[in-house]
Amino acid sequence: MKQLFLTLALVFSGTTILNARSGLEWYTNMEEAQQKTSEANKVVLLYFTGSDWCAPCKMLKEDFWRSDRFANMASHFVLV
Repeated sequence: MKQLFLTLALVFSGTTILNARSGLEWYTNMEEAQQKTSEANKVVLLYFTGSDWCAPCKMLKEDFWRSDRFANMASHFVLV
């Protein structure tokens, strides 16, 4: 398989809902994401999270996924 699938847990630890204010496009359908990787010659970044009650998951979402720093790096990935 050509695409490299990355799972970044807490190192650089969803949808458009997750980063609505930054305008990032997140996919929830893996087939669509794989098609996009072929077109854009990018790698997939898979984001797995706990439930909405998980305090560390909520902090990660606020402190990293919604940050300007991540938004600047996101152009290198197809976000799933």
